[in-house]
Amino acid sequence: TYEIRLTAVYDPLYCNIIVAPSPPLIIKTQPVAPTEPRNVRETSMNARNVSIEWNVPEYVNGTVRRYRVGYIDQKYISSTSTAIHLTDLKPFTSYTYIVQALVIHALDNGTKLQLWGIKSPERSFTTLQAKPSPPRNPRVIRRDLTSVSGILDWREPASPNGRNFYVINYRVGNCTSAVFLVNDSQIETSLSLSYTLSG
Repeated sequence: TYEIRLTAVYDPLYCNIIVAPSPPLIIKTQPVAPTEPRNVRETSMNARNVSIEWNVPEYVNGTVRRYRVGYIDQKYISSTSTAIHLTDLKPFTSYTYIVQALVIHALDNGTKLQLWGIKSPERSFTTLQAKPSPPRNPRVIRRDLTSVSGILDWREPASPNGRNFYVINYRVGNCTSAVFLVNDSQIETSLSLSYTLSG
């Protein structure tokens, strides 16, 4: 809101004569949404949580009442400060998010106008890897009854939680067990994964 007054000054040869000002002219600008939050960044992260911080918008255009962070198909989480902690995320998963500020203006008719500001540029992060769930449905498929080799077959974990390596540990009779480290690139990436054993 601005108040403007006009005053006339008569000044012949530097003799100041000031006339009383006019009645005030009140001008009220229209409410405007804030600009985007600045310097949005992730400050800490693990497999299931991330902390995000930001700075207030350059032009608030009022008083910021709260912020919101949008992610996961337009799911929003609110914060009254310039930081938020997102939880229950999936390990080794990429997320994209934005941040917005909210200002509320009181209008002349007594109602309140909520204005969400400009969205910050999208940012992305990938959560860290976590311990996978066990491989599913392991079984040994023998080639024939006389064969000394077979195929160990299994399905990938229900929750891989990252790039998986498989440790294959087996024992033949009372002999010392043998261990193989197998990564995804050595196995067909299908529902059923297999590795040939012989001994």
